[in-house]
Amino acid sequence: MTQDNALPDQEASCILSRRERRRIETRDRLFEAATRLLSERDFDSVTVEMITEAADVGKGTFFNYFANKEGIVAYYFEYTSQYIGRTFQEQTELLTQLQQSAASPNELREAWDEICWKCLLGMVRQIAEFDSRSRRFARTLLALCQTNETVRKESLRVKAQMLESAVELMRLEQSLGLVRSDYPPDVIARFLRNVYFSTLTEWAQRDDDMNLIETLDMNFALARSAIRPHPAEERAPQ
Repeated sequence: MTQDNALPDQEASCILSRRERRRIETRDRLFEAATRLLSERDFDSVTVEMITEAADVGKGTFFNYFANKEGIVAYYFEYTSQYIGRTFQEQTELLTQLQQSAASPNELREAWDEICWKCLLGMVRQIAEFDSRSRRFARTLLALCQTNETVRKESLRVKAQMLESAVELMRLEQSLGLVRSDYPPDVIARFLRNVYFSTLTEWAQRDDDMNLIETLDMNFALARSAIRPHPAEERAPQ
């Protein structure tokens, strides 16, 4: 994939054989071609033949990587889920290190704001960079999650995976006094997830010059204020 169209954090994690590299390159060409076409046309008007022609591969090659057009969307959901899961795992490990090194609860909270929250915002921005490639593409993704049964089920499965990771992170942050504890961790995790999707939906529906990244920054700043613990909740790390 080109840099502009790459999925978040898409890098080779190990030395691959020439055959494996070819498979990855072909799959990525197909994905790039499909998402480019879906940025320009409605989902039903994009055919597998159009995708393979744009990717410069044989028509039959498509089915070596994706079962159907919906598989393109499912691939994006799954990769994004894995990326978010890795980020949350890194956050958990970082929080454990900060907890051990912080001299005081205030120092831990300051480190969380300076390091962990900024890391979370970086993840959100990377995902948004891809989702915001075109309003038509964003509308297509959002609509398919409601109207296409295959995509809807895959979306729900992947969202459940992401939510599970987020809930564990919120539970840890609550135990450290970094996030308010008067709501269950799953409620806070869903709230943050909904901040992203409601902002994306509003941006996709509008035709003005609304900047998705800037609006997300503003909305997540408000969300950060909303989930901060009350003074009475603030306590030393366990």
